[in-house]
Amino acid sequence: MSTTVGDTRKVAGQAVDQMISRANTLKSNATKSLLLTSIVTLLLLVLLLSTALPRPLRKLRSGTFDAMTR
Repeated sequence: MSTTVGDTRKVAGQAVDQMISRANTLKSNATKSLLLTSIVTLLLLVLLLSTALPRPLRKLRSGTFDAMTR
């Protein structure tokens, strides 16, 4: 009887170890995915701003120049 209880505890311990290992792997993968997503988002934001901002700034500059020459 004690062998069965010991074996059950051993199997349960192994199952817990596997669950902990899987949880750590999932956490690591989620962290890597978050980092990659953040970097891509930042790059896209920089690209968007670098293409969208120059036009309004040129208009503002030319408007300021026109106002100064009047």
